[in-house]
Amino acid sequence: MLRNRESDMARKRKRVKARGKFSDETRAQIFAWDRAVCALTGANLWMLDYGLSGLEQEDWADHIKPVARGGKHVATNGVCASAEANFTKNANGRANEYWFIGGRPNYRFFADLGKVPESTARWLRRDVQPRDWHFNRSLRNLLLAVVGYCYDSSEYSRHADRLYYPKAALRFLNQFKYAWNTKPPDGRPFTRESVERDWRARDLLAAEPWPEQRYLLELLNLESPEAIDLLAKTVAKRYAKNFRWVEKMDHWTRSCDPAKGQAIVRAIHQDADVSPLVKDLVIHNIRILSGLPMPPCEEAERDTTRRCTDYE
Repeated sequence: MLRNRESDMARKRKRVKARGKFSDETRAQIFAWDRAVCALTGANLWMLDYGLSGLEQEDWADHIKPVARGGKHVATNGVCASAEANFTKNANGRANEYWFIGGRPNYRFFADLGKVPESTARWLRRDVQPRDWHFNRSLRNLLLAVVGYCYDSSEYSRHADRLYYPKAALRFLNQFKYAWNTKPPDGRPFTRESVERDWRARDLLAAEPWPEQRYLLELLNLESPEAIDLLAKTVAKRYAKNFRWVEKMDHWTRSCDPAKGQAIVRAIHQDADVSPLVKDLVIHNIRILSGLPMPPCEEAERDTTRRCTDYE
């Protein structure tokens, strides 16, 4: 389940910290160089695009030459990667088969997938700046606080300090504000309106954000951990609800039964609060996967066919 996935990611982050890491400044530079696109998977790592869908992926900086093999914590030895892809690769430098480098696909991508999707090409055209990474990390810590409110505290415990993630979110938000005011775009001082205008100009924000994206943009107005914690509590139910729709779709793909799929589609059409991203994802996948042949019974016993939600 979601809480198990997040807890596992937290344990992996602790192991990484023990080996040392890139500085925030270096990670921000790598994030901008690679246009907030995962070099290993091509995933979009700009979290604002995901709203409260529960589908966001945490950005990480991957060492091209692993630290365990003598690699340095410098920008020229790093690529932007999703945290899950990076942790899966671990310190295996031989697994460095990147699909994207410096915001450009390479031969490995063309050999594996062929055509570059239009959505990916749009991400690669974005003018991502190092300061954007600081907001991305602030938003990530807000969402970690949100996850904590999605489950009963007896089942999900990340830190004894309830404000741990709101405090981290505020720290990164203040770094974002400092970077903005040190070199303000077009000479405008930091305000929510000026930030949104700047992001729209660089295609990091739609002209008309979704309602749930507007919730997240409220972060730009907040100045205390308590206010950030209250925002996390406010949006938690919507976040959990979106993730449950994704889990329903994931469970359905074990059978791809057309009748059951249509029942899910009818139900999600009636949900006024569902994320547009989740709604489109569920309806699209049910449409194109309905009626797939059932795998043989022996195949169901393979670990590779199990979903992340099956693991305790």
